[in-house]
Amino acid sequence: MEKRYKKGIVLCLILSLLLTLCGCETLITTPDNLLSPPELSGEMRPINEALAKSVTEEYKLCYPSGGNLRSPIVLEDVDGDGVKEAFAFYITDNGDGTNMHINFIKKTKKGWKSIADNIVTAGGIEKIEFSDISNDGQKEIIVGWEIFGSAQKELGIYSVMNGGLYERLMANYTNFVCTDISGDKVPELLLHYLDTEEERNTVSVYTLSPTGVSQTAGCTLDNKVKTSAEPIVSKLSNGKAAVFIDEEKANGNITEVLFMEDGELINPLLDKETGENVTTNRSANIASSDIDNDGTIEIPIFTDAPAAAGTNEKFYFTNWCSFDGKELTVKKTTVINQIDGYYLDLPSKLIDKIAISRDTDKRTRSFYDYDKETNKVGKKMFTVTAVSAAKYDNFAKSNKNTHVIYKDEENVFVTEIFVGGSKFSVHDISEMFNVIE
Repeated sequence: MEKRYKKGIVLCLILSLLLTLCGCETLITTPDNLLSPPELSGEMRPINEALAKSVTEEYKLCYPSGGNLRSPIVLEDVDGDGVKEAFAFYITDNGDGTNMHINFIKKTKKGWKSIADNIVTAGGIEKIEFSDISNDGQKEIIVGWEIFGSAQKELGIYSVMNGGLYERLMANYTNFVCTDISGDKVPELLLHYLDTEEERNTVSVYTLSPTGVSQTAGCTLDNKVKTSAEPIVSKLSNGKAAVFIDEEKANGNITEVLFMEDGELINPLLDKETGENVTTNRSANIASSDIDNDGTIEIPIFTDAPAAAGTNEKFYFTNWCSFDGKELTVKKTTVINQIDGYYLDLPSKLIDKIAISRDTDKRTRSFYDYDKETNKVGKKMFTVTAVSAAKYDNFAKSNKNTHVIYKDEENVFVTEIFVGGSKFSVHDISEMFNVIE
């Protein structure tokens, strides 16, 4: 039983605290503040020397704030000749303002040499990727530039052509991903752009050819979205390539699913009349996830859960649904406790057969027998309580009927089984229990 799942929607990068290793989030305003490039060793040292030789003014290497490539100098064999090229990212200040640079450095018979230096109006880098979206055997350099932090960003696509570095596209974006969504075995660029003031939320599909960049498809997303998580490349339950996007609205969270059909980008969960996605709307910030590790993303859909007598609070079952492009199918039902960081994976014998109550001060959730036909709550079956690890010894002395089902450095989670829950063992409840990480 998988004991953990990761909440993909939590995206928090605080690189401004990294001081000298910051990703140029804080712009340099005077030459005195510019740092000389660090002494790099191994294969990076001659590349760094070639960069220093090509730059005639003081500069500061710039670190990406996101993505998998976090170095200011990245190596990639973009032309497929078996030898990696280098791309260095740095910022300069000429007294009138700052400039961002991407420097193309190539290995020659005489050593590493700077071939081209492109200047970009930007304050930092979000992420760098390489992908052969031109399908010519050469990878493009795809850079997310931060213009004013994360508030305004532009995506740049560059190709190594005729011995130089050429800009092919510069466009506003919120998120982007390179993936073969069309199924033609060639990656496309999916560019997501969210403008909350204009209530514009779109995804465009771009391809690249020797003659230029073309937008080949696109679709509209929910127009009431306020923030968006990075797209997740996955597939539908029928195996078709798809992209999942979790988004936040004023009244909850949604998941949008995009895929290609007959050359068009489809967003089937969007209501075209209202311009909103209501099908996947949920009140809590629960991200879509491959909850059962089957290689496909499941979407959390809430349904009301019965509350025990005397409880005025609202409780929900979270139904994790696969999607085949037309229908959502429940694969797993859970009860999630976000406050204490766990969820219970309900077996079939409990679905629609339990009621819930909670004591927030005691960090306890109680589960009761429930008859759906008569809408009656029966006896208490079991509880799950979170106890601070530092206080557990004292807790155990006065709660001798509890049993530990999970513990870590911070908390101990215990259960108590009552007469009404005689059909459950400690092992059963332990198997249901999963920590949210």
